Amino acid sequence: MKKFLQISLSGVYEEREGLYYAVPHEVGRVLNWKAYSEFGHQSIVVVNSNEVKLYNLVGYPEEPEWAVFWAYEGSYEEEEALDLPFVADIPMKGVLILEGCATGRRILVVLKEVWEDPDQFKKGGPLRELLLREGFAFLSPPSFKNSTVLLGGDPEFEVVDLNKGAEIVPASEVEIFEKGSWDPFSIIGTDGCSAIAELRPSPWDIPEYYVDEVRDILEIIKERAPEVVLSVKGDKFPLGGHIHVGARNEFIRKILKNNVRVFIEALDDFIGKLLLPTSGAARGKYAVLSAYEIKPHGWEYRTPPASIYGDMETLRITYKLTQKLVEKLLREGELSYEVGEDGIPPFEEYLAFLTEEEARYFLDFPRRWKEGEVCPFLLLPKPVILGFSGGWEEEMKEPFRAILDLPVKKLVRIVLYSIPRGRGNYFAIPTAPEKWRLEGEFPRAPFVDDWVPTVQIGVPWEFRMKEVIPNDLLNEFISWVKEYLAQLELLAAPVAAE
Repeated sequence: MKKFLQISLSGVYEEREGLYYAVPHEVGRVLNWKAYSEFGHQSIVVVNSNEVKLYNLVGYPEEPEWAVFWAYEGSYEEEEALDLPFVADIPMKGVLILEGCATGRRILVVLKEVWEDPDQFKKGGPLRELLLREGFAFLSPPSFKNSTVLLGGDPEFEVVDLNKGAEIVPASEVEIFEKGSWDPFSIIGTDGCSAIAELRPSPWDIPEYYVDEVRDILEIIKERAPEVVLSVKGDKFPLGGHIHVGARNEFIRKILKNNVRVFIEALDDFIGKLLLPTSGAARGKYAVLSAYEIKPHGWEYRTPPASIYGDMETLRITYKLTQKLVEKLLREGELSYEVGEDGIPPFEEYLAFLTEEEARYFLDFPRRWKEGEVCPFLLLPKPVILGFSGGWEEEMKEPFRAILDLPVKKLVRIVLYSIPRGRGNYFAIPTAPEKWRLEGEFPRAPFVDDWVPTVQIGVPWEFRMKEVIPNDLLNEFISWVKEYLAQLELLAAPVAAE
């Protein structure tokens, strides 16, 4: 079936006396950081009063009689994060120009009485000349042939605590996430549900840069919270891999918002329908197509699951595909493509936006996810997760950590559980040391699923509470576990010597 999508430029710009400019924002008397977040680069703001109050400014000159300026009292880092403006110029009465302290974003603030004065827009009128000179208006309609967008995200994760038997714990119980829960400027925090961890990378116009920043944030978590593993499975908490699409340019922001349903339909067909089945079991009502929210910068596409963060190459391709689809619609005003019976475009349609290699890799993601080829756990310090169940003296755990260095093929969870005192010695196979028992079928933790094999090993009371295990017995035990993992086809083959 052939689909044809088209966007409209209605309501994006206005024309007056041969001038073309972005539809102005109309506000009351007070402008503050919340209002500034709504404005793009080269925004025009009309203040419905004979006096303007500008709060949360970085700096300002002497106040004219028609304006009141208040400085921001927060930190320098907060000023930059909010891109708070300073008064760059007061070119005429009733008009001033703000510039963002971090990005240089320019905002023209005009009192309503000046904006509605017809003489100001006639040839030679002061406001007309100012709008043209400062690039807030043009003598011809704007062109969108070179339109670009910014991409961001706020991916969500389950937090796995390796010190608590590799169990999923509320993100708010881990300091690095709890701190960010109340710090809106933190790149690491929690979602509205404090049980879910959230990353907040900066928006970028190059997908590779976005992915690089995600990697950098993960490295920070790895360094500051080495006991933590992040999961994108989403079987306990609903996890989203929301994609934010926006722009610095005021015209493009308005196109994005006014035509959001058109853009979302294209993203659903090329991205959402393919990725949605990789949502975790807990996502429930959030696992739907056409999910979005309007944001100051544009909108947030909420359909994609967090699973794409388990494979950074899939993440990069997803963001590249999003960017190419949105920018093609912006630049050409329309988009046509074929879709199959499942509503997903055939392979050939993806080649308009991706290389053959990228398209094959992206389209194969659901299969790789289903068959366990994509590891859903990030920040694993070792491919072996070691857990301790029951009563243990802390110092008695240390010798057993040698298990972490076993060369396994994929993630394996080994749990050392407690054999009660006086129960005697057990073993599973004749070659096993007398003081050990190994079994493969035990109740599993919520963190573990069929993708993660679990081995449970019983440890006698003596070696958990009071006696140091002799080195020869420890080495024998580790060799035995290694042999058992080989029988389960979980042990990696040794690297051949050159």
